[in-house]
Amino acid sequence: MKVLADLREGERRQPQRAASWDSPWARRVLPAVEEAAEHTKLWALIITALLSGITTVMAATGKKEINKAGSPTPQKTLAGVQADMNEIKERAKR
Repeated sequence: MKVLADLREGERRQPQRAASWDSPWARRVLPAVEEAAEHTKLWALIITALLSGITTVMAATGKKEINKAGSPTPQKTLAGVQADMNEIKERAKR
């Protein structure tokens, strides 16, 4: 019985933790999802789908931010090193 009680408590805590995410959309949708999860045996599927959707949105947002930041390679430094290498090669030919 303790295992079932722990599972039920976990069921209640997970949507509440997701609901604490500061988003107007989450605050409107998650209570309905939690209510549906309480009254159906498909709660795992519902929560999985919801968390997958949230993860997808967060990943897309993160990808946009990474693309906006630009290349992680320091282009100016790379150009300077390339120029130094060319100079060394020229001197080595002499």
